[in-house]
Amino acid sequence: MNIDHAIFINQMAQGVVKTGDGERWFSAFDLESKRGILREVNAMILQAHPTPEDVVSTVVESGLKETLTPCVLLSKPNIKVQLAKLANLPEPELTNVLKLLVRLLGIADKRRRETKPVDTVNHWWHRDLGNPQVVAEIREHYRK
Repeated sequence: MNIDHAIFINQMAQGVVKTGDGERWFSAFDLESKRGILREVNAMILQAHPTPEDVVSTVVESGLKETLTPCVLLSKPNIKVQLAKLANLPEPELTNVLKLLVRLLGIADKRRRETKPVDTVNHWWHRDLGNPQVVAEIREHYRK
């Protein structure tokens, strides 16, 4: 994933980018690109070490029905396996998967920032991505 996509996903997770804007962005990609983006989001989520409580909050806050396949899968044990399954669901499900995964990333990352010291030097995604100056610095750093 390029740095612009990674910033955009993290801006969605931080609430800087509205969900609808993220869904429109995502819908412009072909199927394989969508799956690739979801796999990258999965990697970000695993770095945030989501808890079962994070998953419960995600399903509730996502606004999706608990009975939708992505919600059911995410709620099952072994999150790493479930995340892999989500990226492989049929294309009509993938926008809901994105919505769910971005919400999980936001919840798990916020909890981590609140409970552990944050390294904003090496972990740019913990910075305020609503600040255009910060985003410009991150882009400049990764384009060198």
